[in-house]
Amino acid sequence: MVCNMDAKKRVIFIPYTLSQGGGAERVLAEYLENIDKTKYEIDILECHRGINTKYLTIKGVNYLPPIYDENRSGLTNSLRKHLLRYSSYCGFLSKILTPKKKYDVCVSFNYQIPSFINRYVRCRHRIMWVHSSIEDLDYKGIKGFRKFLRFLRNRLQLKAFEKADDIITISDMSRNSIVNLSSSVKNKIGIIHNGFDLEKITLNSEEPTEIDEKQRHRLIVVSRLDSNKNVISTIRALALIRKRVDAELFILGDGPERASLEAESRRLGLEDFVKFFGFIDNPYPYIKTADLLCLSSYIEGSPVIVLESLRLGVPFVSYEVGGVEEFSENGTVGKVVRNRNFDNYVSMVVNLLDSDEVLPEMKRKAPLVAARYDIRNQVILLENLLNK
Repeated sequence: MVCNMDAKKRVIFIPYTLSQGGGAERVLAEYLENIDKTKYEIDILECHRGINTKYLTIKGVNYLPPIYDENRSGLTNSLRKHLLRYSSYCGFLSKILTPKKKYDVCVSFNYQIPSFINRYVRCRHRIMWVHSSIEDLDYKGIKGFRKFLRFLRNRLQLKAFEKADDIITISDMSRNSIVNLSSSVKNKIGIIHNGFDLEKITLNSEEPTEIDEKQRHRLIVVSRLDSNKNVISTIRALALIRKRVDAELFILGDGPERASLEAESRRLGLEDFVKFFGFIDNPYPYIKTADLLCLSSYIEGSPVIVLESLRLGVPFVSYEVGGVEEFSENGTVGKVVRNRNFDNYVSMVVNLLDSDEVLPEMKRKAPLVAARYDIRNQVILLENLLNK
């Protein structure tokens, strides 16, 4: 491929979605808003178009038609939905879904399906950016047909990584999970931590909202409500926390688990102390009112919400997932629960809420830690990678 050195570099980003309100979507949007558009001609190919259009209007970005659009009907769209789904197990299907245009750089913005498509894009430089730990590809300990399906996903991911020129992760845990899958690709792996427009977070947190005046300690969860996020663990923890301190829980987010989570809150008699707000376009005014962010996910790469909360002076308690150890600064601004010990999760929250010294000091230091992850610093690292 012949390239004019004075022309913009043609770059395609392939996220699974930019329209379902997730943390990785916010990260990609930050990069797209801050990258130098005079240097790059940027295309976006969503695998799955959802209903949230917030990140689909960034200036200087060309949005290609998505592979599957849940807002549309028709036989072709339905067929592409099924092709997308089964491409997790059959590499040839990913090839069918791949755009024909040639690019200088192709960046898949997560593992599995985006990286499978990346494998077949015609480009000079292939980058696979992983936004999670990938322990879910380990098929050991699983039996029967599920083991076979997990094995197929594992093999396809290995083939994709072998085709990459660079593999980028967002935390040490995420990097280690890839090396555990295949040590042969470890020399390709680099780390770029998630970056944020910290000034914008602060500014947006000042928007007026109708939030009840705080009358007790306030915990907050900001998350898609699916099985991986395991929000039910925090709801059940609240039932025990309330036996020792007066606390409430705000839950911002939506998803397939919402109805069952609401039912569990009622079963535990927590209707007056667990408040479901659904998806909130600007969660920052709500986060700012909280005493602690709670994170109980099974798998994360580097949870966006943790840094956003730290920026607003809200420390966190989290099970041990990707990124949180680095963000905690050895317990200075966050507490990490080892081995997913539920009793320790409850105790850590109670001890912090009950402290007149430790929690205020954590709140004071939290914005100082977040300041290290300013988007401007991370964009420089990304542009250096695109220019290789």
